[in-house]
Order: sequence, then structure tokens, then C-alpha cells
Amino acid sequence: MLEKLVNEEDFINAYEKLDFKSNRNPHITDIPTVEINGQYYNGLLSENELLAILEKHKYFNLE
Repeated sequence: MLEKLVNEEDFINAYEKLDFKSNRNPHITDIPTVEINGQYYNGLLSENELLAILEKHKYFNLE
């Protein structure tokens, strides 16, 4: 079962656990799923896509 994370701290923690440098694909049940404003996002997104989502929802500012 996918873990649903709903707050900013959990989202950032989930993001930090994703291994973008690895070519291996984690099993789907190991990928954090995050709900933000009713939409679900997970680690199958590219790093840039996830960063854009974080920026869109003002979790942190991209510089």
C-alpha cells in the first residue's frame, strides 16, 4: 500500500529519500505518494518535475 503524506515536513522527507542518481527503479510500493491540494504525486516523477511541484506549492523557493 502506498504511503500517503499530507504535510510539508513529510513531503520534504519523502523527497529527500528519493534516489535520483540511481538507475534502479524502486518497487512501486516503496515510492512515497504525496497529496497536495487534492493531487497525488510520487517518486516516478523526474527530479525537475518534483522540484517544480514543490515550487508551485511554495514548499521552498528555487533559486
